[in-house]
Amino acid sequence: MKLIIYMMVTYLFIDLVASTLMLPWLPTIIKELCEKDAGLKAVWEFVHTKILRAKGGVELSAKDATFIGSCAASLMSLTQYICSSTFGAMSDTMGRKSVLLMLCIMHIFSHLLLASSGVSIVFFLLARILLGATRANVGILSAMISDVSDRESRTGAMASLGIAYSLAFTVGPKASSWILNKLFFSKESSGSVLGPHIGLFAAFLVCIDLLMLFTFPETATLKKDTEKKMAPKRSLWQSLKILNPIELFRFHGIEDYQTRAKMQKMAQVLFLHMSLYSGLECSLLFLAQQRFGYTGEKQSHIFLFTGVSMVIVQHGIMKYLKGGREIKTVLTAMLLQVMAYLTLGFSISEWMFYTGLLFYSVTSSLFSPTFNSLASLSIGSQQQGQVMGIFRSINGLARCVGPSLVGTLMWRVGTTTTFTLGAGATILVAVVFKSIPNLEVFPTNAQAKASTVSPEKKSS
Repeated sequence: MKLIIYMMVTYLFIDLVASTLMLPWLPTIIKELCEKDAGLKAVWEFVHTKILRAKGGVELSAKDATFIGSCAASLMSLTQYICSSTFGAMSDTMGRKSVLLMLCIMHIFSHLLLASSGVSIVFFLLARILLGATRANVGILSAMISDVSDRESRTGAMASLGIAYSLAFTVGPKASSWILNKLFFSKESSGSVLGPHIGLFAAFLVCIDLLMLFTFPETATLKKDTEKKMAPKRSLWQSLKILNPIELFRFHGIEDYQTRAKMQKMAQVLFLHMSLYSGLECSLLFLAQQRFGYTGEKQSHIFLFTGVSMVIVQHGIMKYLKGGREIKTVLTAMLLQVMAYLTLGFSISEWMFYTGLLFYSVTSSLFSPTFNSLASLSIGSQQQGQVMGIFRSINGLARCVGPSLVGTLMWRVGTTTTFTLGAGATILVAVVFKSIPNLEVFPTNAQAKASTVSPEKKSS
């Protein structure tokens, strides 16, 4: 089991490093797109003159470039929301490895599209949309861990995926800034020069992942033949139905009423918490720039500090956090997010700002692996891929809502008031989580299998 988990962590690490290579250069690329893409300039002129009725110049500013970058991020999250549950359900019926191979090829193509995009905003957005679709692999990897782990080791195994995230977001931007700058271009290079090199280098890294995938075992085949026959045939259809955000929270594929009600409440908590978390996450760089005048180099220190902090915490989880502590750990993560909101919102010095970053790093490290483990323990083995994919879709949906919500509040009422409201809202979400019925009740193996059997089969 440990070897399989190490292989998954390595795969996800390389995958995420490839995805994060662009982060330090994203403003430069978007800025050049705003300056040179004739189609984008024409659309922007139409919006200014015909819709906003603005007078004077309509040149795209740095603020406009930031808005376009936010739209690209929202498109990625929207694609992730659409694809995660669908590919997760496909992995339940087609096998985890086959779907991962499909996503890996899509990932390579997204970077090749970026490399050939030039100064076309259309190609750039298509590349980002494809990249968002490939993020469905995280839910499938979570399902693979559920396939090979037991009750005691599952939380620590889930935390190992979090370590891959932390390491990738620590190493990726720095590697891009240092290696690509040394090998290919200077700091003054334009986006049309940066794009091809970043895209090709990222595609090369994902090709390594593709070769690794051929050594992966098919974990879905580890189940007994009797369990395979009980796998829900409607899994993919249910996943297509939950593209409707309302359907997403209903979990029709789970037959047992108590389990379904529990999953519905947990999904609501996940959406609310991740909306607040993603809003906090996306506002950090803007807060540092507004209050302390941080530039690109100092903002990279934020990635380094949070990444190292998260790795340290997640390493501790893997060694010391055993089964049975999931609920307390989730509540602790929520309370630490409250502290992060308040400390960052009222920060008047850099040491206070970094204290808030530490709270943010810890809640980032604790919440996702333990919450996913708690959800995984509450469902049958045959629907791990679908449910983990649903939760990943909810994560993506929350990331579409959270940044725009928090950003709008910061614009209207200011940073301190917004962060105070965020802290209060997080407390309310923690109260809702603690009140979930049967939160501490987990099904036995027999009950888990029975919950995947339709009422018609039960009556026969």
